[in-house]
Amino acid sequence: MAVYERSYRPFVGPRTPTAGRWRVVARYALADQWGSRVFLASLVVALTLPVIAALIIYLRHNASLLSLLQVDVSQLLDIDGEFFLAGVLVPQQWAALWMTLLVGPRLITADLAAGALPLYLARPLTRRTYVLGKAAALVGLLSAITWIPGLLLWGLQASLEGPGWAAENLRLAGALLGASWTWILILSCLSLALSAWVRWRPVAQLFLLGMLTVPTGFARAVNEILELDRDWAVLFSPTDLLTVTRAGLFGDTVHSWAYIDLPDLPLASAWLAVALLCAACLLLLTLKVKAFEVVR
Repeated sequence: MAVYERSYRPFVGPRTPTAGRWRVVARYALADQWGSRVFLASLVVALTLPVIAALIIYLRHNASLLSLLQVDVSQLLDIDGEFFLAGVLVPQQWAALWMTLLVGPRLITADLAAGALPLYLARPLTRRTYVLGKAAALVGLLSAITWIPGLLLWGLQASLEGPGWAAENLRLAGALLGASWTWILILSCLSLALSAWVRWRPVAQLFLLGMLTVPTGFARAVNEILELDRDWAVLFSPTDLLTVTRAGLFGDTVHSWAYIDLPDLPLASAWLAVALLCAACLLLLTLKVKAFEVVR
């Protein structure tokens, strides 16, 4: 038997610090998405509305440009809580849902289908670091769509309106941040759990969409049939939980018209249900993400 020369050499470059190895997983988790035209087109569309909102805010504070365009200031939208909630946050959260359907179900499914998970965990990489890297990729993408544009628009309005507006609407900035992160956590936990348990991407996408839409109608039907004193069935509907927690964060900064068909549910119960939902998804991830798999 011929013996070939061993020409390989050990790696002598700098090693990634242990605390930052999740960034490597996150970087490569979205590497394939940048080559997808659907992903790029969706990202551009998702960032178009914040640009339009920024133009509205700028026009409202530029008298010379308004006179040149012959536009009356009263015809423009008021830059208040309703503007940031109904005109910025809600559309961006729908855009975040679409981006999650495109990216989320594939994050772990591809590794499990290709049998690559043992190769990941055979390296100096823990299960926690692996899941953290996958989650960071999705959280970073959704952050670029939701709370980052929202806070930039809030800062633009505050800089043009003056320091008094910023002090009076500080709760508005906190509501934008809190509501965005609530939706990001719900989407990330659900999509990662489904990505780990459902290996076929289209089926995982359907499951994710169904878990966010079907419980809404089911919860309302249960509340009507059982004639409950409160809308307790809403605790099983992630989208309704978002609506309740979002209303609690904005509070009286938004008029009541924006809260039409708001479920009658205690705010503390809604936050507890969100926490339990995320904890259940993390438990499912812990059970599925392993360095080996027993095939029977």
